[in-house]
Amino acid sequence: MDKKKLFIATAIAVVLVVLIGAIIVGVACSDTAEPMAKKLTLEDIDRIPRRPSVLCLSPSFVEIMYRINREDHIIAVTEGCDFPSDAKTLPNLGSSIDLDWELVEQLPIDVVMLTPSHKIEHARFAKLGKKVIVGDVVSLDSVINTIWTIGLLFNEEDFVEQWMMELDLALTVLKKKSVARDARGEEAPKVLFVLGHEEDFSGKIIVAGARLFYGDVIVKAGGVNAFQGAVETAAITFEELVALKPDIVIDVVPPVDLFQRLEYESKIKSSWEERLSKGEKNQQPIKVEVFSESWARRPGPRVIELINNVGKIVFQ
Repeated sequence: MDKKKLFIATAIAVVLVVLIGAIIVGVACSDTAEPMAKKLTLEDIDRIPRRPSVLCLSPSFVEIMYRINREDHIIAVTEGCDFPSDAKTLPNLGSSIDLDWELVEQLPIDVVMLTPSHKIEHARFAKLGKKVIVGDVVSLDSVINTIWTIGLLFNEEDFVEQWMMELDLALTVLKKKSVARDARGEEAPKVLFVLGHEEDFSGKIIVAGARLFYGDVIVKAGGVNAFQGAVETAAITFEELVALKPDIVIDVVPPVDLFQRLEYESKIKSSWEERLSKGEKNQQPIKVEVFSESWARRPGPRVIELINNVGKIVFQ
């Protein structure tokens, strides 16, 4: 075989090897790659709810429905509805502000539960002739009123009253602790809820104001809100945060898996302590706590857990 033929034969062999390798890799990738998300269709929603059937556009409503033992009325939910664990199996329509209206209009929905921020959705569902319940969960009182409203709709006042008794018991215990502290002449600690920040604290830090339900939680738990602005949230710098002189900072972070929680919270807490250590040496020490459970972000029946956990920190 002359050199030219040898070169051609070698080139062909190399090309074949490359092609075979590409095919093998392609097959392997197709076996291991995650399938693309399938768009929800009417056929996927095989749940036949009891009437009146309910569409929940917020996780808080799903939790309320489960709390009053009426979860079998839920026909579908939207993003974030993950508690209790059974809620994860409910048909999920995705983002509550980007609904597939063609699909929604085919569903046998009787009642839609949404928040005041769902103005467009409210108008559209009302036009479709659906009963709309607007649940305002900004303040603690509005959370209570929303739970009452939904409980009355389904004639489940007993479940709501039981929840109210649990709430009253928690508040009574904390009130007694506050009275005892006042009698000793001690001041209530200033508490600041942080709802968002950059990992290195380089940007603005989102804190809860007096008008958000966290402000009510702080007071009920025996503390004082370090940020007294009459707003729901505010964006401040790290220096402005320190200037508020909080005794306690509670960083509410996105929920994580139970097995990762301790390490996750410890890492965030260490970041706070490292950043705070760079301040003036004579500044008062700030205690930092991290909440990564979903009840810390969700104004619903589990607000009792939030109040109790803040109370434990306040009275430590």
